[in-house]
Amino acid sequence: MISSLSLNDLLELPNVILKTCEKYEEYSELLQDSIILQYYHKNMRKELNKIFEQFQEMKYSYPFSYNYCSKVISNDVCVQGGNKNNDPIGNFINNHMDQYLWLERFYQAILTLATKLSNQEAVYFVDSFFGHRSEDFISDKLGISRMTLQKIKKSCLVKVYFEFQFIKNITM
Repeated sequence: MISSLSLNDLLELPNVILKTCEKYEEYSELLQDSIILQYYHKNMRKELNKIFEQFQEMKYSYPFSYNYCSKVISNDVCVQGGNKNNDPIGNFINNHMDQYLWLERFYQAILTLATKLSNQEAVYFVDSFFGHRSEDFISDKLGISRMTLQKIKKSCLVKVYFEFQFIKNITM
């Protein structure tokens, strides 16, 4: 895991994705139609949007560093067990630790995903999830038709969906 994830790391994530995809482009390609048909479903985009909305909310209320949290926990400041309602400071620290660990997992999942996306998928992913651009804008940017973009979109969504399987059910 990353020892000191910063707000700047989170803000630069779209650029890191695009650079990483360029580096690994020769190893990445679109998924086959049979795989897309087997795994793609209409609610996939909605489920992924929930994860990215959570990321957008959390990145600006980024908690203190993990090293500080480790020191607090190792010094037994947090009360273990008992009634959680009686320990507001412990609950506050636990909440921030959970947020930090979720963001770390999210960041690592994105970095791993970036090595698996083709350049076209990466452009769709960044413009769609981070830039909130329309499909018309993205297809114009890539210089392709909307029909061709649909295959890129579905391939990208399937890859993203399976990369985020472990984080999908974690809510903050």
